[in-house]
Amino acid sequence: VTNSITATSCGTNCLGCYNFCNNKTLSSSSSIPLYAYGSDIVVYKSVIETDDTTFVNGGTEHRFELPTEYASANLVLNDGIKGLPANTNTNNGGVESLTTVFNSTKAIVKQVEKRFKFDSLYIVVPAISARRNYFYNPTLPYSDDDFAQFDASQYYWLSMWIQPDSVITREYDANGTVFTSYNLDSFGLKENTYPVKTETMGSDGKKTAVYMKYPNHFASTYPYNRMVSGNYMSPVIEKRVYVDGRQVVLSKTNYVGFTTGGTDTLYAPQNIETKKADLAQESRLRFYKYFKFKRPGELSKENDIRVSYIWDSTYTNPIAQFTNASLSNDSIAYTSFEDGQKGYWNYSGTPTGDFSAPTGIKVYNLSGGALSRSTTTGRNYVLTFWLKNGSGTTVVGAASGSPILTKFGWTCYQYSLAETNSVVISGTGIIDEVRLYPQLAQV
Repeated sequence: VTNSITATSCGTNCLGCYNFCNNKTLSSSSSIPLYAYGSDIVVYKSVIETDDTTFVNGGTEHRFELPTEYASANLVLNDGIKGLPANTNTNNGGVESLTTVFNSTKAIVKQVEKRFKFDSLYIVVPAISARRNYFYNPTLPYSDDDFAQFDASQYYWLSMWIQPDSVITREYDANGTVFTSYNLDSFGLKENTYPVKTETMGSDGKKTAVYMKYPNHFASTYPYNRMVSGNYMSPVIEKRVYVDGRQVVLSKTNYVGFTTGGTDTLYAPQNIETKKADLAQESRLRFYKYFKFKRPGELSKENDIRVSYIWDSTYTNPIAQFTNASLSNDSIAYTSFEDGQKGYWNYSGTPTGDFSAPTGIKVYNLSGGALSRSTTTGRNYVLTFWLKNGSGTTVVGAASGSPILTKFGWTCYQYSLAETNSVVISGTGIIDEVRLYPQLAQV
């Protein structure tokens, strides 16, 4: 609370005259909290959490870092700005630094301590904060009256990188013996704020170190140079795991850039290589196709069968998975008519609602137009769909289907299609859940 005098204008009829009013100013902010002004303001730096005031079940104490206390900003004009600190630098104010769990006898059971490091480089910017208390029309030459309507103070804005340093965990047994474990983070270049090394030690004394490399470590190679220029720094490209100084695992994720119209729009893993202990490094997983938002379209284990996916229209959820089928080489298709995703089927009609549908709540009436899909010549396919009993007929070229299941007024039909170059489903019936896949695949 500060006592001050503020000048207020007498009105438009009396330019150049004003009244002086006594007032008190109360101010506080996250950068200059109330407690920083004196010992008469009470604040807390720890909170005890418990379900009983007598600690029958023990409790947890949370200890927080307090903001650094700063003097008020330098007054440069009249009364200045009340509550403005001289510095607004980065600090750990409000961060929980120590968590202590204790039992009913108030003996410590567990402690978790978080430590931080302040980077040696920082940015300092001098700034002026000003406030206009009333309007006074200035005239030349300027006089004290012209500036009396303003209050101003100077302060410094300072920014630095606060790095998580370590997390130390101490656990105590009934005899008070302490078992200590820790997690230590190390950081690299300023352009990438992710840790390049994480080291942990369990209560058994065994140390595990994980070394990580990011796109900026491969900045001279495509597509990592584009990822760095686009500030896409978070993917871990290479990871090495050591236990007590011996390398036990190496994994490397090789990225690829997908280009549209000459501009890279998507960077995603192409394959993942691993190496365990002294064994040879080998590729374990390979990606062949992606959709929007890095949704995988086709992948496989190295030298294994391919797995393909069809996603919904917003690329939020996969609606079909095809095992031993390739989006690139096979003519797969799936739709249950639930949203705008046609799943590689072509049709012009509009799906309608039907709560009796085998899946979801939408179906398709073939009277509105046929379903079609071109296929890879020389391959054998399986076609299945549900037909609502009594709704009409379906025609699939010259092929004849076999009923394989009847349920809730619907019948599922299956067709075996040999070496066809297209599939057309026509007729007048109501259908749902239409699948097309290679003969040896599964959906």
